[in-house]
Amino acid sequence: MITDTSLPMGGKIAPDFIITLDDKDITASIAPRLISLTLKDVSGFAADSLSITLDDSDGQLIMPRRGALLTLYIGWQGSALFGHGSFVIDTITHTGAPDQLTISANSADFRRSLNQLRSQSYSGIELGDIIKQISERNQLRAPNVDAEISTITIPHIDQTNESDLQFLVRLATLNGAKVSIRFQKISFSKPGAGGVSNGQPLPISVLTRNDGDRHTFNIADKNAYTGVSAVWLNTDNPDEASKKIRLDRQLPGAQKTASASPPATSNAQKSPNNYLLGAADNVFNIPKLFRDKNAAMRGAEAVFKRIQQGLAKFTINLAIGRPDLVPDTPIIVRGFKSQIDSQRWLINAITHNLSSSGYTCTLDLQVMLDDVTYHTTETRTQI
Repeated sequence: MITDTSLPMGGKIAPDFIITLDDKDITASIAPRLISLTLKDVSGFAADSLSITLDDSDGQLIMPRRGALLTLYIGWQGSALFGHGSFVIDTITHTGAPDQLTISANSADFRRSLNQLRSQSYSGIELGDIIKQISERNQLRAPNVDAEISTITIPHIDQTNESDLQFLVRLATLNGAKVSIRFQKISFSKPGAGGVSNGQPLPISVLTRNDGDRHTFNIADKNAYTGVSAVWLNTDNPDEASKKIRLDRQLPGAQKTASASPPATSNAQKSPNNYLLGAADNVFNIPKLFRDKNAAMRGAEAVFKRIQQGLAKFTINLAIGRPDLVPDTPIIVRGFKSQIDSQRWLINAITHNLSSSGYTCTLDLQVMLDDVTYHTTETRTQI
């Protein structure tokens, strides 16, 4: 069952694509020579990559120049094609025999200006305004920033001999956010939450076991923490050198609370819906001092979500490719084990593969944590 996608009824189901080289459509000249096309689309700050292998057995192919711009659209014949961005050619490989030409390229979103070192100070400014300034000076499109994250006030921060890419990562880490650049647009969102497109949340997609021909689910206890603690400098009260807050994941159905002691353990943790929780009272201590309580809360929540997301790995190979899917799309799965079906997922990476054999996709999924609640515990501590 192909869910949430539209393919033409009747007739042959065949993949389709369009490729332009420096804005010139070269599809007709390379389509008969295509051996394989692989696009890896990833979440976060890693660059997307494109690899195209072509048949050059007649020796007639001309090697493109490094630095040239490829733009890719993929989909199915008879249906609208989906744009997947632009890529800068950085590697050309020719092998033989039989002679083949492989073109490798990386996302054009990471433009040169973003990597230039710069120094600047920001005081009494909202995080959203800093991100807007970075977008404008790098000639990027208007950023997508979560409304709550956008209004975080930054008392003071220095960007000293630091690139805008490095600075964006630091801003995200300090303020409990996830940063990415897609289609020349900076995005700041909450870790574990779905992505945003044109200001609207990405719609949920449903996948059934019949959509794929292979899957792998893996979970390990190595980093199965149930809580995270963070320390901040308590400048309001000189008698207390610092204070610590601990976040423990709230079990579904439990009442959200804040107290001076950690929550009691519960057998509810053993239910299918809580299969991904770690052992009771296994707490990760963040080795960093935050500037205030709010920053400590955001930092602890972001770290805990990253830990929880890395706990379980779920990979699905789709027999029929989905050109509409992108990283950070929320996913619901059906037909697997109850522990898998009961969890909502996010696409962390998607690999599109086109060849003479057809069009397939491999989805790497992470746990979706947008609706997680916490029990908070606040105590005095010493640095």
